[in-house]
Amino acid sequence: MPPALKTKFTAEELRLIEEHASIGGTVTEIAGRLGINARTAQDWTNSATANPAFHKAWHAGRWRFVTELRKSQFELATMNSQMAIHLGKHYLGQDDKPQEVHHLHRVVGTLPDYDATSADWQRKFAPDPVIDGGKLIEQEIEDAEIVGSDDPSSDASE
Repeated sequence: MPPALKTKFTAEELRLIEEHASIGGTVTEIAGRLGINARTAQDWTNSATANPAFHKAWHAGRWRFVTELRKSQFELATMNSQMAIHLGKHYLGQDDKPQEVHHLHRVVGTLPDYDATSADWQRKFAPDPVIDGGKLIEQEIEDAEIVGSDDPSSDASE
């Protein structure tokens, strides 16, 4: 008759399970240490109801292991570029392949016509005349005096 399956663990054995898991030990190693079947121990790690005490001890140790490992990696990444690259690849989806980026530019408006007259420029590029109190400001601009004209026929002394 095969030996009875061990399902109850002492506080010391549960501490051993947690400690071994906290340093990255495998389920097979823990099963060998406790004298239980490795497949049964694996089933207990996957099911919280099959053996709650084993499950809880295993996952508490694994959580501590993963947390400490991540903390150590992060600290190392601040001093070691290779570790920063490794973490970037695994956690940020970065890779060594250069990415080809294509930018699409949309042309807005038209290019200026350097041969156009000032009236053409105003019609194409100036905003629509603004209405102020019912009068067009455009009339005020037409009546304005031109200052600093290059036209030699204008008399600046008047």
